[in-house]
Amino acid sequence: MTGEPTPPDAETYLAATSGLPLGKRFTPGTLVDGRFRIVAPLGRGGMGEVYRADDTKLGHAVALKFLPRRGVADATNLDRLRAEVRLGRQVSHPNVCRIYDIGESPEGSFIAMEYVDGEDLASLLRRIGRLPADKALEIARDLSAGLAAAHDLGILHRDLKPANVMIDGRGRARITDFGLAALAAELEAGGGFSGTPVYMAPEQLEGRPVTARSDIYALGLIVYEVFTGKRLFDGRSVDEIRSQHRAAKAPSLSRVREINPAVERILARCLEEDPAARPASAHAIIASLPGGDPVAAAVAAGETPSPEMVAAAGRTGELRPAIAWPLVTAAVIAVLMVPVMASQTTVIGLVPLPKSPDVLDARAQEIAQRLGYTGPPASTAHEWILDNHYATYMVGQDLSPDRWKEVGRTRPGPFAFVFRSSTRRMIAWDWMRRITANDPPLLDPGMIRVVLDPVGRLISFEVIPPQKETAPAAAAPDWDALFREASMDPTRFHEVLSTWSAPVDVTQKKAWDGTLAEQPTIQLHIEAGAYHGRINWFRMFGPWDAPVPLREPAQRPLQPISRAVWGVSRVLVLILAIVLAIRNVRAGRGDKRGAFRLAYVLAATSGIALLFGADHIAAPEEFPLIEDTLAHAAWAGTLIWVIYMALEPFVRRKLPQTLIGWNRLIAGRVQDPMVGRDLLVGVIAGAVVISVPHLARILPPWFGAQAPAPMQFATGPLASARLLAFALLYVVPLLTVANLFILFFFVVFLAFFRRQSVAVALTFVLFAIGVDQDAWTLAGPTVPFLLVSCSRAAVVLYVLLRRGLLAANVMAVVYGWLSVAPLTLHTSAWYADRSYVVLVACAALAVYGFVVSLGGRSMFGAPLFEE
Repeated sequence: MTGEPTPPDAETYLAATSGLPLGKRFTPGTLVDGRFRIVAPLGRGGMGEVYRADDTKLGHAVALKFLPRRGVADATNLDRLRAEVRLGRQVSHPNVCRIYDIGESPEGSFIAMEYVDGEDLASLLRRIGRLPADKALEIARDLSAGLAAAHDLGILHRDLKPANVMIDGRGRARITDFGLAALAAELEAGGGFSGTPVYMAPEQLEGRPVTARSDIYALGLIVYEVFTGKRLFDGRSVDEIRSQHRAAKAPSLSRVREINPAVERILARCLEEDPAARPASAHAIIASLPGGDPVAAAVAAGETPSPEMVAAAGRTGELRPAIAWPLVTAAVIAVLMVPVMASQTTVIGLVPLPKSPDVLDARAQEIAQRLGYTGPPASTAHEWILDNHYATYMVGQDLSPDRWKEVGRTRPGPFAFVFRSSTRRMIAWDWMRRITANDPPLLDPGMIRVVLDPVGRLISFEVIPPQKETAPAAAAPDWDALFREASMDPTRFHEVLSTWSAPVDVTQKKAWDGTLAEQPTIQLHIEAGAYHGRINWFRMFGPWDAPVPLREPAQRPLQPISRAVWGVSRVLVLILAIVLAIRNVRAGRGDKRGAFRLAYVLAATSGIALLFGADHIAAPEEFPLIEDTLAHAAWAGTLIWVIYMALEPFVRRKLPQTLIGWNRLIAGRVQDPMVGRDLLVGVIAGAVVISVPHLARILPPWFGAQAPAPMQFATGPLASARLLAFALLYVVPLLTVANLFILFFFVVFLAFFRRQSVAVALTFVLFAIGVDQDAWTLAGPTVPFLLVSCSRAAVVLYVLLRRGLLAANVMAVVYGWLSVAPLTLHTSAWYADRSYVVLVACAALAVYGFVVSLGGRSMFGAPLFEE
């Protein structure tokens, strides 16, 4: 078509090719397709002749648009037309003229559409010229909203122009002929060039693929014409119009004095020659127009805003340096304060760990060899463990405010190092395939378990004897060797009757009671056993150790209720989520793309975490591990997808502000200022949430009250860097699901009670009593834990409902990372590198959020040097 003269609009083209004068195809009263009675001709548009008709079946007025006969004679072309109609029928929006159906008559194929009693925009502009600025802005918003609704469904217009815009009786702009006018012209012309050249985007003029940004360019041309009363391009041929495009005619609205500069800025972006430089969506245009709040408008109209509309809503989120700097400073300080507090409030902070796992491994093997077990092991493993019963005992025995200061010198204390070895390869029985202190169980002959305190002194020793002895019985066991390896003075102990059964087979048993020189007030009990003269069992018992049936610590008054509420609630939420997700999928609701992206990412994160957490072996038994990992990842992804699909449509309608930053991140806008702002807020909130239980342990002694037991943490990251990676990755999907559950509870309460205050109160109670389980399982006074739980619930709900889902998830991740990591600021500690990895990761999130939140501004508010 290059070089051929082409009329500037499709009306002239179709008038010349249809072969009939306007209105001669039908006379008033003609019944078409046995259903539509012609009332009057309306005009000739991009689809051919247009008639007003009455639908005799449904009793309302419609517009019938008859296509040129030659264009749809071919069956393939007719199939394409039907496909376009099927798509167009999906668009239901106040600013879009509805398409009802496609029909056939002897006079040709036709489209039954909504009848709009009004005037097309082209006629209006020819009649009165440019519109007043406020009315022009209103039309710009209407057209952007209608275009966004179609684009959200993947439908392009391809021939957007004033003639395809109706202004109805209420002055509202209605887009017509979505995807149809251009198709009709293409079918009639018999080629790939379609549309109206003066309203085409540059890529459309050049025959390149048409995208949503091509429609946005046409929208910009219409908005320009509405504000100025003139077309930006007025060429009479395709070549002439192309040359005007190459001349880069800058759109200017300066002649309209009352124009808002923001309109001129967004118009300039819409009319960029490069499609990539134009706004990403029509939602972005609405958000940029003065007074544009598409989400609020949609909610007020009783509609559910689309995910794209939510992502484009609100302000850009840019922070001024005067605000961003205090926030990032607060975030970094809050993160660094956690290890400072942890040195006074956590077991790892109160109990020195002078020796690394490698040193303790060597020490455990040395002890085994000295006790007569010199064979080389085929498999070894180690783990750090915590004894909860020590804290429970201390709470009841010592009522002084500073009772936890001595925890680091108590033997056997709450911290222990477990070394395991076996003459055969060890394979864990648990589905995660991680070898722990008790998995696999000590069943195979030759299995050894050595438990040491952090200094390397013996606490416990177990060896499974052979099934059949082949060597003669050894001499009497050297019981004093056990005291030497435990660094105990045997003269401070006296022999007593054995009161504990041995966990391994023994032929001799001994027992002693006594005290250590450094803790004369704590009575210890020692049990030992030997199998045919060789020691194979030893254990040091503190007064806090009790037989297994009595080991369960006393529950708090609300703890049974807490567990019951949380357990039942999870089951009910899962059932309800499945039902709602199915309904939303069938109804075409829900952000499927966002749900799949979230599910993929978190399922992959869960799977990778499990691969880090497992103890792998080069054997066929590795295949079940891979199968279990994939199954768990698939289950995690499915669970997340179901909850998100059940939850997201309702949140998008009732609480769209909570999804703005989240939807922008899911859309890949990682450098969006609002995403940066939410990262900053999330890091601060995460550090605050983890600081609350620390403060609950620091503050009571200041007022002469008892401090709760030291905080526990995941001991796995102490064992190896691999298990640190497992913990850091695994908390991401785990806590994301927890946030979705909390939001789901709130949504259910809101839907049931219809009052946000009631929903907030009920969710708060559920979280504080039912969800925050760790507040009810540690030893100490009940009141501090109630305060901890309520404070955390308040912060979590505030961030989730006021700052949004993205900030809440970042908060949860930072909280999780600072909970599972062994934290210290002492560079001399052997685990300092693991602590600094986590602290730097949290601080890096804050710094990245700070940089992105500025939206390209200078960090200092103005250039450092000005000419």
